[in-house]
Amino acid sequence: MEKEGEWKQTDKKGKLTAIYHYVKNLRDGAFIEYDSLGAISNEGIYRADTIFSETRQTKEAIAKEVMPMMASCMQEDLEERKNVQIKLCSNISIKV
Repeated sequence: MEKEGEWKQTDKKGKLTAIYHYVKNLRDGAFIEYDSLGAISNEGIYRADTIFSETRQTKEAIAKEVMPMMASCMQEDLEERKNVQIKLCSNISIKV
């Protein structure tokens, strides 16, 4: 059987894992791959069964950049946040 057009790939439970486009039994065209949670993990374009371009979505690529902090700075920041919370709570008044 020759593959032509859009083909959907699923896991053993029937969950969609990828969508590929075929021309004469070769992947050719846009593709999308999904992770185990159903989120897009990779997408791009195949030409004659070779990846032409792709945009891989990894945890590293999605992760938020965080500035490095020394342990002493983190403790000072924690104390500062506690003080702000205490001030905010002391300014609250409830009218009955």
